[in-house]
Amino acid sequence: MSQKKAGASSGGAAASASSSVASARGGAQPGDQLIHEGWAVKESGTKFCGRYQWQKRWFRLVADIHGVSRLSYFKACTDNPAQMAGSVQLDQTYSTRPIEKQHGKSQPFCFAVGPLVEDGIKRTYYISCESEQIRQEWMEVIDAAVEGVPEEARERRATVVQRLSERGSSLSASPSPELTDSKFAEPRVRIQEWIRLHEVANDPQIWKKTDTKSGITVSRAAFADRSSCDQIKLEGTVNAPLELMFTFLQQASQPGGKLDYPFRQEEILEELADEPVGKVFYNEYNVPWPRISAREICCACSWVPSHMNPPEIKPSCGGVFYSVEHGAKPRRSDTYRVRLDASGVILRHHPTETGEVITHMTAVIQINTQTALQRMLRGAYRSGLLKLGLRAGFEHVAEQVENYQRIINQ
Repeated sequence: MSQKKAGASSGGAAASASSSVASARGGAQPGDQLIHEGWAVKESGTKFCGRYQWQKRWFRLVADIHGVSRLSYFKACTDNPAQMAGSVQLDQTYSTRPIEKQHGKSQPFCFAVGPLVEDGIKRTYYISCESEQIRQEWMEVIDAAVEGVPEEARERRATVVQRLSERGSSLSASPSPELTDSKFAEPRVRIQEWIRLHEVANDPQIWKKTDTKSGITVSRAAFADRSSCDQIKLEGTVNAPLELMFTFLQQASQPGGKLDYPFRQEEILEELADEPVGKVFYNEYNVPWPRISAREICCACSWVPSHMNPPEIKPSCGGVFYSVEHGAKPRRSDTYRVRLDASGVILRHHPTETGEVITHMTAVIQINTQTALQRMLRGAYRSGLLKLGLRAGFEHVAEQVENYQRIINQ
């Protein structure tokens, strides 16, 4: 999208009308706060002669006196309701995402505005911009409006140029911080990653946003530049002894185990037989969202028993996962490779008031799923959907561990 001073000579972004929003609301209302405006090109909602059409419109993103944001578009550079072609009210079920290279539209620099989860009712709108910078600016201000912080829109737009120069825009072109296969085979390197996992989990400066429900705490770091990993942490207790839980997690994550879902179809590239034992594996995941490419990952994992815990960290055991580069699986040009910094599970003894000792589990995820998928996951977290899923996952693991304990104690 272009700025207003660019006038009708600019091309840009889009959105369309929601059937639940009356047409009259799209025009200027008393107390409206203008967040952003500019010319845009949007894909039509219906086909004409078997094809979708692209229509140039003037877009206005505003927040009303109640903080509710809406994106309206007009046939001319105006806010006159008589010239309005459509309007959509943006609630927290909406998110933006760039259209990835493999699923591009006929227009350049496209992004989408639509529901995080397809519900069969709300439409996804496809938007074309003049440049990558303009596309990023519109996604930033729309996301700020969706999150209910329109006052951050100006600040987010101001950082777009800097972030673009840092990130670069080519597919899989970001510098690789991953360990090479000459390094991860050394046991000391695996212990170093285990220590890094503890340092991240225990750093209070990282975890700024925390939410506790049903005894499970979900925290995240502030979302930074999209070349960085997003950081999420879950904490809670499991009614089982530590060593039993360590054994369960290690075995249940193997193919055919109760927790094998992320590891199904994995290709083991190398076994790491020296303690802490582990493996290097490669996997590819199809993403269940339209116009999102498959993701690949090349990762090392190690299980660290209590007796190998370094003296500089509190007594614990668990597993650590981190991205590596392996000669058997060079990066592909037709997909995106997920980056995983030191992530995993830390298990510690947790004494209760009754004197029973159960397990405190901390799970840390440091991940960059790349481009559109990363933006959608951030939107899912802000909307609360991802937090619900993470809590459900934690509860599932706890239930499986407790069931395992009942079986072996029979």
